[in-house]
Amino acid sequence: RIPVRDSAGILPAEAIATWDVDTGDTFTAELNLTGAGHGLLLDGDIVSLPEGFAPAALHCWRVVVDGELRVWVDGFLLIIQSHSSAPRLGVVAGPTPLRIGSVALTRTVAAAADRAAPRPVPGRFWASPGDWDLHVQRAGTYRVYADDEPIATLELAAGPSRLPVPDGPGPVLVTVTDVPDGTRTSISDVSIAGFGKQLLGDATWDDVIVDATVTVEFGTGDSHADLLLRATELAEGGEGDDTRLGIDFVLGYSVQLHPDRLVLARHAYDERVLATHPVAIDPGVPHQLHLRARGGDISVELDGRRLFDVHDPLPYPAGSVGIRTSNARLHVERLELAAGGTPPEN
Repeated sequence: RIPVRDSAGILPAEAIATWDVDTGDTFTAELNLTGAGHGLLLDGDIVSLPEGFAPAALHCWRVVVDGELRVWVDGFLLIIQSHSSAPRLGVVAGPTPLRIGSVALTRTVAAAADRAAPRPVPGRFWASPGDWDLHVQRAGTYRVYADDEPIATLELAAGPSRLPVPDGPGPVLVTVTDVPDGTRTSISDVSIAGFGKQLLGDATWDDVIVDATVTVEFGTGDSHADLLLRATELAEGGEGDDTRLGIDFVLGYSVQLHPDRLVLARHAYDERVLATHPVAIDPGVPHQLHLRARGGDISVELDGRRLFDVHDPLPYPAGSVGIRTSNARLHVERLELAAGGTPPEN
């Protein structure tokens, strides 16, 4: 096999990509990768994603060399061994294409590497107090959140920039996203079917109330139809933009209607269920959904019954509203959005 590069960040199945850089003797690499059976290439040796790690999820790899070679994936230490210099670094795709989300290579280690590697905007990252380098992917006005609290609104040009993180008791989860501009919106007569997802409008919302009338038709298997909340970074899977493979490729939340239950899940190019409630969802019958998001608190009502009150300690603070189906059909007869906790008008 030979090195293969792809400008879109997709590496074909069974291919290899390597970085031809002089890393020096002290080195840190962080890579965000998605794809079944992928791994890292270190001086010709392959370190594979361990069994049991979800193949469709976004995985964070970290390689550190400072007299020792240490390799982590999702915080789990895989390798520690003596190593006098940084290895030649690459990635290996498995039986499916590999999505290379981001790569940061620095000639330093630990906390110094965290501060030296520019953070992509829009994006989110853990930060201690001080100045942090950013790489702004598109010019615009951005809202900065520390955990779920807004701390600044910035006008940023595309390219390098800096972000001061104020003093506090410890590191905070910083989110830099589009300024919420949604106020009050009404949407009607929207449908989606099969496997897919889409945003409803261009507005960005943080604290929001959603009232919707929806009708669902279920398919076979684990069929469900969803409303997406605070959704960003939608993508599809593989070289052919496979909507089924990429069904969880989104950052944000989903409220899922299954035939026998309602589910609230959190997504970071994977799925983590935050709450589930057994309830029969009759197909072909209009159902009323009422959602409220305030900071990290999310509540869900179905047909007038409060089913969930969930607190996410590290929430997605802002994003768009959308719809998604997994082998189902969803029709949105009516959807009302109101910002800031103000109930929609009748």
